[in-house]
Amino acid sequence: REIDVSSDTTDLLTRLEKSDNLYQQIALLAALSKLLGVDSRISYQGQQHTIKALIEEVYLQAGRLRLWSVLRHASGLLGKVDGDLGLAVSALLVAQKFIQVGRAYSDDSLISKTLQDDELLAKISQFCREDVRDQVLTQEVLLCLGMLVKARPKLFSELLTVRVSYLIILLTSQISREHHKTPDEAYEHIMNLAPSDIQDQIEAVLEEYQNLTDLPMKLEELHAECHSGKLDWDQDLGLEELSEPTEGWYVWRQHQGVIDRRPAGFIPQVWSIFKHTTGLVIGNKMDKRNRVASDMVLSDMTQGEAAFALLIEQMLNNIQAPEYRQLTVETLSALGRFFEQNPSLQVDEALTIDVTIGHAVHLAYGELHPEHIANYSEFKGQAWDSFYNRSPMETTFFIVSALRKLLTVRPVKEMEVEMDNVAS
Repeated sequence: REIDVSSDTTDLLTRLEKSDNLYQQIALLAALSKLLGVDSRISYQGQQHTIKALIEEVYLQAGRLRLWSVLRHASGLLGKVDGDLGLAVSALLVAQKFIQVGRAYSDDSLISKTLQDDELLAKISQFCREDVRDQVLTQEVLLCLGMLVKARPKLFSELLTVRVSYLIILLTSQISREHHKTPDEAYEHIMNLAPSDIQDQIEAVLEEYQNLTDLPMKLEELHAECHSGKLDWDQDLGLEELSEPTEGWYVWRQHQGVIDRRPAGFIPQVWSIFKHTTGLVIGNKMDKRNRVASDMVLSDMTQGEAAFALLIEQMLNNIQAPEYRQLTVETLSALGRFFEQNPSLQVDEALTIDVTIGHAVHLAYGELHPEHIANYSEFKGQAWDSFYNRSPMETTFFIVSALRKLLTVRPVKEMEVEMDNVAS
């Protein structure tokens, strides 16, 4: 995280000179390429090199040593495209399967016709996660699917749209369950696997596809305790005072996300969330940089401390889409107020904002179109568009409803009775 958020090029260059660790080197080069541009020239070991050339060198060394995470990171930074990617996509399209890459928040992420390699890479880059390794992993999964659709077409018989990101989530969920890892730890585990191992696991996931479709949702359940076992909610965020903008709520959220203003009391509200949960994940849950542990915040920072405000701002700034950044701000405000109204509520796991919003979108779309819920994955793009166009008053209702649906609350009083019975 320290390297990722640094804007001190001198410090990054100094650390690069001293580093002999490929994992650290690629992280430093990624940070420098973000600040200076991949074609910029820098001094390294007494000579001038472009950042791109140094990344190429790390790429070659990682390949020789089979350091797959480093190799994928370097490949993503260099924008490499596998020569067989177009053939794999064509094989899926010939089998009459649509392909969706990245996070399915937009129908534009759908591939329904043959594209050139540069067009495929552009679409993958646009819709995949901020972690450039995800772009490379997406290519690997597509290559695997292209081979499997020809070798084992029955695996795809019930699939109209092959959702690459969903398969990666299923794979991550499976590893998370089997190895007792958090989602970001499971994702790192995947990144360190050889391509052949990923191919084997994707094939296994497809074989169990019907049995695993509900696995991510099960893993997203939250366990909590509350003195009364009853959760209160009074929508008192002042959202009813907002009048609908002439351009609509979607455009309003885009503008708000670009301007990036925060509502009054926002930072203290976010800080208060940490008192009720073991941590907070803001943004992609598979990125370890987006997870903050509550014990670290509560022991090292105060709610009015500039360092805490900077930490939250850095996490929000990692969200590229301004409308989603604004929706995340609205969600954090609502959840902060929800915990204030339920002071005894304690959640056993880290609270993932992406998960809460995703369930809120599902609930909201189900209210409008109950007939589509059975095939919700086919309407996800429409569901997100619809949600963005709802007022903050409405979206907040569904955000809190989603959290309540995710929570399995056990009353503290019942636990105390059980303990008394055991003691007696």
